Formats: sequence, C-alpha cells, structure tokens
Amino acid sequence: MTRRAPVRTRPEPVAGRFVIELTPGIVQRLQAVVSRHNAGQGSELTLSEWLHSHVQEIAVIEELQRVATDLAAQAQRDVDAAVAAERRRLMASE
Repeated sequence: MTRRAPVRTRPEPVAGRFVIELTPGIVQRLQAVVSRHNAGQGSELTLSEWLHSHVQEIAVIEELQRVATDLAAQAQRDVDAAVAAERRRLMASE
C-alpha cells in the first residue's frame, strides 16, 4: 500500500516556481509521451515545456469546457432559428 502525502492546509503561493521529483522510469515514460506528442503536432517541446503546457491546460480546462458548451448551445440555437426561418420562407412561397 502506498502512503499518501498529508493534505496541506496552508495556501500555496499565488505564483512561483515548483519543483517535482520524478523517478527515472517516469521521466523515460514521459519523454516517450512527449516524443509522440511532438511527432503528432509537428512540435519540438522539451519535457519541461510539455509539462508546463499541460499544467496550464489543467488549470483552465473547466472554464474552456464551459465556454465550449455555451458556444455549442448558441450555435445550435442559431441553426434552429435559421432552419425555422427557411421553413417559413419555403412554406410562404408554395
């Protein structure tokens, strides 16, 4: 059974530099992930750059999903309105 780190109750700094320790095996696995990512995206990110990008993504993903959902709902309303208007136009011309 693995031991969990205690939950911290003091606030983390608003901004700063964080250091994480990874085992050599995890670093090797992550480097393979980054290589696949780079090949698929045509990029040349280092492991540090990739980690930084993904940590930022985690920080904004909920807001991004909310915005995407709102935009999709608005787009559907726009399509529904356009179809209804076209239906009225076609029915009026018959």
